Amino acid sequence: MRVVVADPVHYASVKRVLVDAFGGDDEASLVDELRAAGDAAVELVALDDQGRVAGHVMFSNLRIECDGGAEGAVALAPLAVRLDCRNQGAGGLLVTHGLDACRQLGKVAAVVLGDPGYYGRFGFSGDATQGFSCVFEGPYLQALELAPGALQRGQGRLIYARAFDRFSDVSP
Repeated sequence: MRVVVADPVHYASVKRVLVDAFGGDDEASLVDELRAAGDAAVELVALDDQGRVAGHVMFSNLRIECDGGAEGAVALAPLAVRLDCRNQGAGGLLVTHGLDACRQLGKVAAVVLGDPGYYGRFGFSGDATQGFSCVFEGPYLQALELAPGALQRGQGRLIYARAFDRFSDVSP
């Protein structure tokens, strides 16, 4: 597997991977909206040996508001791997390369709503979100500091890009 920055030539294949992986159009529409709004911070694809899209990840802009200030972070969503390419390391490569790219952009933290067993291996933790309110609160909300101390400032809010409003019961 090879990981590259997603390009418009990949978009149709990305849509197919997302629809197949999630069983509907919601995540594919989310990706389109994040791109259109300029909220896609990092978007990568994993390519198989034939150069076909085997997986996709997007990190979108997310604001952390606390102590009177705001900082730039990212939300990891969605992550999808083509059904016939699962359990071959594509998802892990996408997450690892994506987090590195986010660090290079100066993002201070990454937030994900997902399986703690899977995302914990990359350093994500539910403990890191303690003290922060978010429309997606619960046991699957996890965070990872990309800059030391970014999440140790106390109380605050994690604010997702508007495209995520459709997935929450509460709009900010």
